[in-house]
Amino acid sequence: MVEPTAGFALTLVVFAYTVLLIREPARPLNGAVVLREIRAVPSTIRDGARLASSLRALLLLLAILTLMLFATNPVEVLWPTMLQAMLDPERAAAMVGLLTAGHFLAIAMGASLAGQVGRLFGGRHATLLAAVLGALVVGQIALALQGSLIGFIGAFLLFSVVLGLSDSPAISIRHAHAPDNRRSTILSVQSLLKQFGAMAGLLILGWIGEAEGVGIAWIAGAVGLGAAAALPILLARQTMR
Repeated sequence: MVEPTAGFALTLVVFAYTVLLIREPARPLNGAVVLREIRAVPSTIRDGARLASSLRALLLLLAILTLMLFATNPVEVLWPTMLQAMLDPERAAAMVGLLTAGHFLAIAMGASLAGQVGRLFGGRHATLLAAVLGALVVGQIALALQGSLIGFIGAFLLFSVVLGLSDSPAISIRHAHAPDNRRSTILSVQSLLKQFGAMAGLLILGWIGEAEGVGIAWIAGAVGLGAAAALPILLARQTMR
C-alpha cells in the first residue's frame, strides 16, 4: 500500500503545483483554427515524407531511429518482467519503482555526457551515433543474458546511460540537414515513424518473448539494432560527419 499511496500523493502535489503556481495568459479558443489544423495533418505528413525522401541523410536518420525504437522499446517496456522473476513478490514492486527512477536518471546522465563524448569524436555526429548504437547492441545482449539481480541492475543502468547518449547526435544530424522552415514537419514525421517502430517491436518481439522468453526477444531485437548501427556508416559518408 505504501507505493500506490506515495504515487497518488505525488500526483496530487504535481496537480496542485500546475493549477495554482503556473500562470499563463488566457488564449481565445478558435474552433475554426483548430479544425483547419486537424485537416492539415495528412498533408503535413505527406510534405514531411516527401522532404525526407528527397534528402538521403534525413531518410537514413529516420530509418535508424525507427529500427532503434523497434529494438529498444521492448526493453523499456518488458524489463520489469525480467526483474520480477528474480525477486519475491513482496520486494518486486518496490524494486521496480526504484529501478524505474534509476532508469530515467541514467538516461538524463547519458544526455548530460553527450557534449563531452561528442567532443571526443570531433563533432562527427554520424560516427558518434554509430558508436552509440554499437554499444547499445552489446548492452542489450548483455542485459538479455543476465541471470543475477545485481548483474541485471548494473547492465540495465549502463544500457540506460548509453540510451541517453543517443539523442544528441540524432538531433544534431536532423538540425544540420532539415531546412529551418521545415524542421517541425520533419520532427512530426520522425515521431510518427518512431512510434511505428516501437509498436512493431512490441508486437513482433513481444510475440517472440511470449514463445521463447523475454531474453531471446531482446537478443532478436539486437539484430535490428545492429542494422541501425550499420546505417550511420552510410550516413557518415553522405554527410562527411
